[in-house]
Amino acid sequence: FVAAAESAFSVNISIENAPLAPPTEIYVTDVTETTITLTWNAVEKAESYNVYEGETLLANVAETTYTAEGLEVYTEYHFVIKSVAGEELSFASEEIVAKTKDLVVGKPSGLTAIATGSSTVALAWTAAENALAYNIYEIVSGNAELVDVTSGTIYTVTDLLPNTPYFFAVSAVRNEQESERTSTAYAITSDLIPGAPSNLVATIIDITSIALTWEEGENATGYNIYRDDVKVGEATGLMYVDRDLVQGTEYCYT
Repeated sequence: FVAAAESAFSVNISIENAPLAPPTEIYVTDVTETTITLTWNAVEKAESYNVYEGETLLANVAETTYTAEGLEVYTEYHFVIKSVAGEELSFASEEIVAKTKDLVVGKPSGLTAIATGSSTVALAWTAAENALAYNIYEIVSGNAELVDVTSGTIYTVTDLLPNTPYFFAVSAVRNEQESERTSTAYAITSDLIPGAPSNLVATIIDITSIALTWEEGENATGYNIYRDDVKVGEATGLMYVDRDLVQGTEYCYT
């Protein structure tokens, strides 16, 4: 028979030759509008740490904490950290994403509302600190209904009904923030201005009566009839008969 021979071998691994590890358990411990502070666990054999934002080296620090300064407001940043020992550099740590805080938006003030016609109201207010835009609200039965969003501090509301009271309020907006609304301001739109009737025609009916006809005036709901600059009647339609006149007399109508 054939006997199987067994041999044994061993591999010796020295921990001293293990690659330098990157930092772990990295935390964002503080955030302001322009700074982000990172902390992490110390790495055995590491003499210092390189902190990167994306591919950009921000700093080499001996401590296990770092504050990135001079950052943009309300901006997301991506950090990685590498351990350093002499000329040896570890792989990058897991990426840490953090966002700077936003500036606090103020509340607008001094809202005024002025009717500028039968269907328009002009709004104006004092700018709010750090505002990027403003929400315009119409207050209807105690409920705020969004009308529009604008970047300025004046706004004209259109398509309103004539001779009607309207109530408005404004809030400031910055990214995900919205301020409290201003106090309510109101205005009453003006009534429609009637246009003058046209093509007035006077026709003699009999020796003491004259019939007047005309074409309607825009937005008119009624008409006043004048004879020789004296009001003698009213009409809701497009005809009027002036009676009890003096035979053979000339009359002027408007």
